[in-house]
Amino acid sequence: MNTMHKKILFLTVLALYYLPAGAQYYNQQSDFLKANSVWAFGIGAGLDFNSGSPVPIQTSLRGYEGCASVADTAGQLLFYLGGEGVIWNRNHTGMLNSVGLYPYHSVRNGASSAQGAVIVPVIDTPWKYYVFINTQEEGYHDAGASRSSPPYLSYSVVDMTLDNGLGGVEPGRKNIPLYNYGLLEAMIAIPGDNCDIWLMTVSGKWQGIPADPKIPADTQFFMTWHITPNGIDPNPVLSNPHPALNEHDIQGNMLAVAPNRQSMALSLRGKGALLCKFNPATGRVADGLILPVGVPLFNYAPCFSPDNTKLYITSEGQHIIRQYDVSTYNTAAIMSSEYLVATGSYWALKLYRDTIFALLYDLTAPGIHTINNPNASGAACNFYRKAVPAFLPNTSAVLGLPNEVVFPAVRYESFTVHDTICYSEERGYASKMLSAPSGFAFYEWDNGATGSSREATAPGTYWVRYRNNSCFNYTDTFLIEATDLTFSLGEDKTMLFCDQPQSYLQLEVNIPHAGYRWQDGSSGSRYRVTQLGTYWVEVSKGGCTVSDTIQIHGVALDLPDTTVCEGDPVDITFSLPPVPTGTIIQWSTGSAAPAVHVTDTGLYWVSLIYPPCILSDTMHIGTKICGGADTSSGPDMPSARECFVRVPDAFTPNGDGVNDYFRPVIEAGCPVSAYAISIYNRFGERVFHSADPGKGWDGRYKGTPADLGTYFYELHFTGRIRGKQYYYKGDLVLLR
Repeated sequence: MNTMHKKILFLTVLALYYLPAGAQYYNQQSDFLKANSVWAFGIGAGLDFNSGSPVPIQTSLRGYEGCASVADTAGQLLFYLGGEGVIWNRNHTGMLNSVGLYPYHSVRNGASSAQGAVIVPVIDTPWKYYVFINTQEEGYHDAGASRSSPPYLSYSVVDMTLDNGLGGVEPGRKNIPLYNYGLLEAMIAIPGDNCDIWLMTVSGKWQGIPADPKIPADTQFFMTWHITPNGIDPNPVLSNPHPALNEHDIQGNMLAVAPNRQSMALSLRGKGALLCKFNPATGRVADGLILPVGVPLFNYAPCFSPDNTKLYITSEGQHIIRQYDVSTYNTAAIMSSEYLVATGSYWALKLYRDTIFALLYDLTAPGIHTINNPNASGAACNFYRKAVPAFLPNTSAVLGLPNEVVFPAVRYESFTVHDTICYSEERGYASKMLSAPSGFAFYEWDNGATGSSREATAPGTYWVRYRNNSCFNYTDTFLIEATDLTFSLGEDKTMLFCDQPQSYLQLEVNIPHAGYRWQDGSSGSRYRVTQLGTYWVEVSKGGCTVSDTIQIHGVALDLPDTTVCEGDPVDITFSLPPVPTGTIIQWSTGSAAPAVHVTDTGLYWVSLIYPPCILSDTMHIGTKICGGADTSSGPDMPSARECFVRVPDAFTPNGDGVNDYFRPVIEAGCPVSAYAISIYNRFGERVFHSADPGKGWDGRYKGTPADLGTYFYELHFTGRIRGKQYYYKGDLVLLR
């Protein structure tokens, strides 16, 4: 029989990456693409990208720029805002408790903040969102505004479980102050490296808005606010990437970050553009380069290509889209790569999927054009006019497209585990328990199991995903192959062994690349058996161990001598015990069969030849005289075929040592069994009984001498080898 054991062998390969397979950068994640699949902007305008191509929709917005919208992971619109002081739900009506939100768009004079709104998911609470509002623009803080005091940066929390799933601003968490000093119009969110998000703003002076006293005068600082699962850190990270700039000459409109989060750009008024490096681990901005783009006019919207190598900028006044190669990070090289992509009153640029969308601000012929191959240089970038269908009636775009909704950069760690499952024909596949590391909050296996382990019962590919939060996701893939250890030492065997070098049995197991251990500790694939006994082997391969056992029996050749009664016929069959296959049988009769039938007395022999061994035995068949008396002839008539019995007719129990006992005499050598003799007096009383042929009556009854006279006897016994029944009766005389 086989006994299967399991041993686990792991070969682990680690792959660490930040985005799922097929997605290179944060803005190509499935969560990002779905959350940004519905745009709301301008005057009642919108686009739905869920069908693959943008489809115009109607919204409730009445703003020029600074809009933001968000959808769920299925691409269904959740809510949007455009600076009017209200959030609109998916039914395009005012969201619960959102009226009275700080506005950043002036309905009186049309002024607004270019990136006045940013929506950020609350980390690890997927149904809640932060809504950040930058109210710095002079259009709000002018004489007609209803409010003239800070904060200039605030946030509210939207809970999508409120109002039957339409969402609402969480009570007590609306218009929460975050920063009370002047900021530029620019504001974006950037995924960090450690389950976090950075909200980036830029400090600045705007027509009497107070400057932060903690920031030195005549300097320009980037301010990044850290958003983690614990909330929002009220103390921003400050960066001064180019000390020569200050708030008097760096009034900027919009920020953009490259898909790899390593570079960012700020459009400047009168100074061109500022290209910087960004550290998503620390939130710091550094190594600023001033690009004299579109000088002396100011620039509005920067946008990076999907592969991070190109920077596109729109310029007010000249109405131009320019392309720059920023892969060298050298001002002269960058400026020498300038290419005029298109002319016209272009304002907003937005990268979605692998296409840059360009908003044409033309009230007579509004539209959105596309740069279809933005990674390519020059004309190969493939600028295409009016690529997006016309807006719906009574809707139009103005200056801006919605700000991006970003998620924490997801960190994926993938482990591949190569393992085996044991198999043999006798037992089939042995189950194997697959386990993920313990201590995680969430587990998901390929079969839907949610525990930290599952059972595998066949070869194949298995996987498990596990995590504690939404940012750090782990996947273990188990590649399970079958290790076939089907073998057998065979059925138990009967062997002939002798004192010859060639006398042995070879046991062999042939499984490539396996390890072996026999009962004596040897490790070869073959084992030589030279004597009887029990033998076993364990075979190990690929973490599996299978064993088998065999018994080696010998041939017990012991033919018995036999006698028959003289005169009886001889009719005897002798059978050999099992012999090894291939054994040559030789009887003295000339037979080669495993059994022989004899009909005569004499000496017989047999030889078993199993090269190089010979095993022989003899047997003698003789006769014996069974002798006796035949009842038909009387007790005194001898017969050669019967047991001879002599019964005396008198005895003298007087103690003289002569004829003192009454006892029948049975012929010596006659087998006797079931012997019984009883003696009775004339009154029918039994005075003696014995079952021992050698014991006779001593003439006493109840311990005293019996009376003289005649008595009666009965004799029973079984005699002869054929078990004949004998019966005798008669009289006897007791004399003194």
